[in-house]
Amino acid sequence: MTIKTLLVVSFALIASGPPRFFGGGELDEAFGANVLANPDYLVEILVWGFAALAVGLVATRGLPQGRGIAFPLSARTGSAKWYSLYAVVCLISTVWSSAPLYTLFFASKMLIAILVVSYLVDRDPPDLIGWQVLKALVYVFAVGFAVTVLSFFINPELVGRYEPHTGSYRLAGGTFSGFGSEALLTGLAALVYLRYYARRTREQVLAVLVYAVTWVFLLMSLTRGAIFIGLLGLVVIGFMGRLSLSRMALMLFGVSFFIMLMSFDKTVNLFFSFTMYATRGMEHLDTLTGRTLVAEYLLALWKESPVLGHGYASSSRLALIEYVELTGRKIASAHGSSWKALVEVGVVGATFMFISFTLAWYETIRILRRSAQAVYVDIIGRLAFIFMVSASLSMVTNDSFADGSLRVIVLLVVVASVNRRLDLVWRNSGAIGPFPRQPHGPVRS
Repeated sequence: MTIKTLLVVSFALIASGPPRFFGGGELDEAFGANVLANPDYLVEILVWGFAALAVGLVATRGLPQGRGIAFPLSARTGSAKWYSLYAVVCLISTVWSSAPLYTLFFASKMLIAILVVSYLVDRDPPDLIGWQVLKALVYVFAVGFAVTVLSFFINPELVGRYEPHTGSYRLAGGTFSGFGSEALLTGLAALVYLRYYARRTREQVLAVLVYAVTWVFLLMSLTRGAIFIGLLGLVVIGFMGRLSLSRMALMLFGVSFFIMLMSFDKTVNLFFSFTMYATRGMEHLDTLTGRTLVAEYLLALWKESPVLGHGYASSSRLALIEYVELTGRKIASAHGSSWKALVEVGVVGATFMFISFTLAWYETIRILRRSAQAVYVDIIGRLAFIFMVSASLSMVTNDSFADGSLRVIVLLVVVASVNRRLDLVWRNSGAIGPFPRQPHGPVRS
């Protein structure tokens, strides 16, 4: 098995999302005496152990020749560099964590994922840097979506549940991920294929059908953030020509205003019905489904150790267990990357994370401003813009940016590497080349 194959297999295993430790139990269950008897825990440990072995082999392969440990260039560039530093701080927080083994495992996962993605990007051809990783991510999520669809028709409860407070069915996911993420990414891939690749009528029809099916399952997920990003993706990839700062701002305002219109104009029955369904009957919108209450509780904990925090992963988990016991609200995560990072790694770690986030926006805008001369760069720029909006929402709605989500890591490594390549070519030639203008077929504007 070649080094690249080893990395690809590791990436596919990580991206497929083996069952994670969030069953609501106590922290010591994760590494208790019965861990090997639990297949979910065993699969998780084996997958990440294999990925760690792959990273170790790649990093040390030059030692016999006296070249030292090879740290990937892509992890030392732009926003990816600062996110790598954030991961290192998370790993160091094991020292003061109240559950060091728990912190060590989850911090190691983040660092391993960064290294796997970075090593793969470093092996891409110069004119398509980052492209192979994006394709691999789409393929894995497309397989996950196909499994979700098949499982739904076999038995809907395999991939979802009926919400007791609303009585409606909610797609919560299956083996691969959950809450509409497979449908969202597969739908965006179908839009990219339709705009840049599909030339024959049957290819276009197939892409439209796949996209329509992804929306059915995206709506069934009842995940408001994913539905918003899905609408944004439709506008950015499906309808818009060349993006500019003014167009991006106008588009974000338009999508947001459209959703607000659907939320408040009850005279338009179709819009209102769609909104009531997609927002779970506008459930707890005043507190963002309890997120503001959780933030208040966690920020009070952060003030006890504002500089270094209380330990990555474990401290917010323990705090939420206590929060559930005190309030009775069943909230399984911090639901906000901002306060999660502050509680877990304090101002020191959160600063690295926010610098990475800010730089990623800067890099994304730079890619968009150069997208006119290369289709490949245009695709990367549009996808990066969509997922940076999603990352911005995660600061106050979910934990993905602070948790080291693989999609976040791929986004940061790719935008940083593409920017590095664009800068290098620009300095040498004053133009985009050697990026081909149309490497994947004509653009349909």
